[in-house]
Amino acid sequence: MEFFIFRHGQTDWNAERRVQGHTDIALNEVGRREAELLGERLKDLKIEKVFSSDLSRALETAKISNPNTEIESSSRLREAHFGEAEGKIFTDVLKEFGEEYFRTEPEFWDHRIAGGETKREVIDRIWAYLNEIANEQKYSSVGISTHGGVIRNIIHSLLPPETPKIEIPNCCVYQVTYKNSKFELIGRL
Repeated sequence: MEFFIFRHGQTDWNAERRVQGHTDIALNEVGRREAELLGERLKDLKIEKVFSSDLSRALETAKISNPNTEIESSSRLREAHFGEAEGKIFTDVLKEFGEEYFRTEPEFWDHRIAGGETKREVIDRIWAYLNEIANEQKYSSVGISTHGGVIRNIIHSLLPPETPKIEIPNCCVYQVTYKNSKFELIGRL
């Protein structure tokens, strides 16, 4: 089974470098155009169904980029809940809460910003959902419309712990294969 995991298009908060998390911010015009261009990249992949975060930026990206594909939304594909950091400028969040939450090494997975989720909680939530999709064995190719932090958590949990933090630009796509009850990173398309 092939998973094509992609990030939503730009929002005004992305442009302002604000932490979004569970805050429901819609795509802006740039983001809608990015989603259209994403659709061009996805059209030949034979995606049978798209599973999307229920937050509007991811759901709208899924609909624009996959206009003729069934879409199912779930809160389980949401970005991490960043608690008291949501809505703040990222550089201010680093000053106020430290960089530990944003580190990708497993020893930092249990850090929490007040009122939010730990990285481990997010990783467990996402992998449980992806395993459910894979174990249903209904599809050979699916899309996952989600968020930058979610994708980073998925990818880093498949890579060696010492791997430097990867960048996740808007509307990037990663391919992950599920075979013999195991997920494997194929790479960024």
